[in-house]
Amino acid sequence: MDESVSATSRDALRRVTLSDLGTFVAVAELGSFSAAAGHLHVSQPAVTNRVQRLEAALKTRLLTRTSRKVEMTPAGALLLAEGSQALDVLDGVLQGLVDTAAQKSSQIVVASTPLTAAALLPRLVRSYTDRHPGRDVIILDLSYPEVLAALQSGDAQLAILSEEPTDDRFLVEPVGSDDVVLVAPPRHALAGRASVTLEALVGEEVILIDQYRPLFDLIVAAMDSKALPAPTPHRLRSMGTVLGMFEAGMGLAMMTRTTADLRCAADSSVMDVEGMDLQRVYSLVLLRRPDRTGIVHEFSDHLRASFTRETEMRTG
Repeated sequence: MDESVSATSRDALRRVTLSDLGTFVAVAELGSFSAAAGHLHVSQPAVTNRVQRLEAALKTRLLTRTSRKVEMTPAGALLLAEGSQALDVLDGVLQGLVDTAAQKSSQIVVASTPLTAAALLPRLVRSYTDRHPGRDVIILDLSYPEVLAALQSGDAQLAILSEEPTDDRFLVEPVGSDDVVLVAPPRHALAGRASVTLEALVGEEVILIDQYRPLFDLIVAAMDSKALPAPTPHRLRSMGTVLGMFEAGMGLAMMTRTTADLRCAADSSVMDVEGMDLQRVYSLVLLRRPDRTGIVHEFSDHLRASFTRETEMRTG
């Protein structure tokens, strides 16, 4: 093929716009320049100019206009058949993109570790979607490193964690806390109490997950200061195993008050440790970036407000 001819063809195609093509299709289908102008909400001269510009770019007459009607030339009929089909395909693609963008704008993915996700997120998500119908919240319960990886990759927009990352790529905002308590099974010697002294913990066995070890160590340090022998710890990786051992009557269990309320039998005894303020702090974690969507701000505000209300209820 002659390179100069090919270049000329490419130049012509570059001058063809979707606006001009769509206007031609409207005129051809409606059989009138004035009808096409009304359909497209533009002036009739604008319609005429677009069709003429398309014909000039293609160097082909597409329409013949008489005093009564507009008729297509053979080239115009071919362009109508192929062009309208191409516009339909493009319209479908664009509508799909718009629908996907709309879905994403009303969807948020929240990541957390399994224990925190189970204890906090169901009621937070429920109260959020009740307040904001049409919003879609997806929960990812992942290991701690996987949560951070999901934030970095964009698979999650925010996270709720009880272990704060020190990486300066993340923004960390403490938003609330939950009491950490000891729970006694129904037939335990300490059953029936709302609180327990350090002295009463001598000789006891305490079942806990690894994440609560720093809080357990605070109890040990307090007992050491009083020359009291510390309880025997059973440190586990899974809260499910903690609950299984607790239900089997193998000792006291350390957990948050929320977890105790959700997962322990009603006749279990939830006890504060007297003289100690044991708290599990939860933080909102975001990737440090300026282009957060409105729904991320909206869910973050809901999270802060929910923790504030719960704190007020506990201290009220």
